[in-house]
Amino acid sequence: ATPVISIDNYFIKTELSKMKTLIKIFFSIIVIATIWFLMMQPYGEPSGLSKGVVGKLERRLPDAIILGVMKCGTITLGTILGMHPDIATPGWMEIKFFSYSWLYQKGVEYYQRLMPLARPDQLVLVKSPFVFQSPNISITLQRHVDTLPDAKVILVVKNPIDRVVSD
Repeated sequence: ATPVISIDNYFIKTELSKMKTLIKIFFSIIVIATIWFLMMQPYGEPSGLSKGVVGKLERRLPDAIILGVMKCGTITLGTILGMHPDIATPGWMEIKFFSYSWLYQKGVEYYQRLMPLARPDQLVLVKSPFVFQSPNISITLQRHVDTLPDAKVILVVKNPIDRVVSD
């Protein structure tokens, strides 16, 4: 007597199960992307604008800057801090001004135009990417010091072994 469940039925059930899993993953990614998109502020919009808190808005150099190695959570940190109504962040946290000579040569006025609109009582926070991946780290760090001498620096690092695994 032959079994009722053939190898073809088993294959179909297995493939259906895989498809259901892929669909769940796809929708999870959509939900996560939607939440991330809703959390991000539109470029140039100050924190607190949606709450009707509007004063004299201006673009000014950052009060604090996030530096860190790859895969250590700097964008997440900046995004979460940017949710606070007293912190203004650009819509996209990473401004590559200090990492590339051709951008740095555009001057401080160019960099300031990239900053978010902020109230006088808000802290302006940005992330400076590629600092530790640049060919000459000391030049990149010196550019930060020369341009933002009073800025507070948040340095985020990660165990190199964990970082390699997450890459």
